[in-house]
Amino acid sequence: MKRTLKAFLLLFVFNILLIPACLILGFDDLGILIISVFSICISLIILIIIFAAERRNTYLSKTTGQKRFARKRTVIIVCSIIALCGIGFIIASFANGYKIPQFDKHKDWAHFPGSSNPDVAIDSVAGLYVRNLAQAKGSNYWFIHFTKSDVSYYDSTNGPVSFGVIDSNCTMKVKYEKDVDAYLDGNRLIVIERLYDKEADSCDVYDALTLKKHREKIYPITISKPYEHYPADGKPAMSYEAYKKQYGSAFYDSLKGVKELDEGGYSGSDDRGYLLFTDTAGKLYTIPNSDDHYSVTLLCENCKGYKLDKGTYSTQTKNIKMLDESIIWKNELSSGFSLGYGNPTGGGNDGFYFSYYQTWLMYYKVTIGTATTSFKAEGGDKDKPYLSFTQLNKPKTNKDVLCFAADNRLWRAYVRQ
Repeated sequence: MKRTLKAFLLLFVFNILLIPACLILGFDDLGILIISVFSICISLIILIIIFAAERRNTYLSKTTGQKRFARKRTVIIVCSIIALCGIGFIIASFANGYKIPQFDKHKDWAHFPGSSNPDVAIDSVAGLYVRNLAQAKGSNYWFIHFTKSDVSYYDSTNGPVSFGVIDSNCTMKVKYEKDVDAYLDGNRLIVIERLYDKEADSCDVYDALTLKKHREKIYPITISKPYEHYPADGKPAMSYEAYKKQYGSAFYDSLKGVKELDEGGYSGSDDRGYLLFTDTAGKLYTIPNSDDHYSVTLLCENCKGYKLDKGTYSTQTKNIKMLDESIIWKNELSSGFSLGYGNPTGGGNDGFYFSYYQTWLMYYKVTIGTATTSFKAEGGDKDKPYLSFTQLNKPKTNKDVLCFAADNRLWRAYVRQ
């Protein structure tokens, strides 16, 4: 062991002196870190080689009986170390979130969109991937933003986002292949073609209850005097109250913003300014000059920004209900070493991390008239399934088709006739 100990001391001193040597040679912090890690790894390999060679020489110098005893002792030591490491790993696993998986209650059920009943089929609507879905209140129509490729993640390769209106049976009633922006003003669905070289001066307007369509003109809003935060003459900026008092009018008092149907499925608050406006007579207006948006928000009390409604998604619907209790399906280990190099705020997450998170298994029952089928789906917690449902219609008999949205698709569940 003397050679191993000497080698350890020499390599230890070498690695300590390596840091000031790198500083003298002008390496930056990242360079020192890389060199130090590389040097420590090489040093460990050298120590292992020296230790193995030294132990081999010691073993060869023993008698036959001593060799037999050494082998037994080595086996006992190795087995003890493995057992202790295993026990330590088990204790550490449970301490860091590991939970014992449970037995699947319904092994014969398929995962969604499978069907436990061969007489009931669950099929997706081909070539249509849902980006956002919102119901027209008081009607059987749904506004839908969709693409022709998967939208589980979204980037330019997924293709353009199209807009349309479907009925409760997943039948497309209105469809725009070109880029459009859609807005909702009460029961008025307003669809404006997205022109990149100018502002659109007209639009399609639908009755959201009947889908009756007509064209309407869009009028421009012209600001006579934009609000100036920093006047060119160097004078102090006019107060908001004074600006509104001097340039406000009954026209601005009659305006209100029209809520946009967001194509990204956005859920939560949003304080962006309006892009489309309407007055009490129902005329539509837009702002050709984007620099005037701030001025309009000062002059118009109802145009200061808006909040988009939160998405209304459900883990259960009238015809799709969760059965039994969710079970712990499997454990996923998250471990490694994190080094937030160059992070000026620190963060406190540097170093080794070792933790478990669970995937849960949920059971669902689908009812269509008197027929039923079931399937399984995974979730991130006992009451947090990965799969959510939006039911579009209310089937009553075995001959009806259940239409719903889930997993970025539209689905039809029906009894095979």
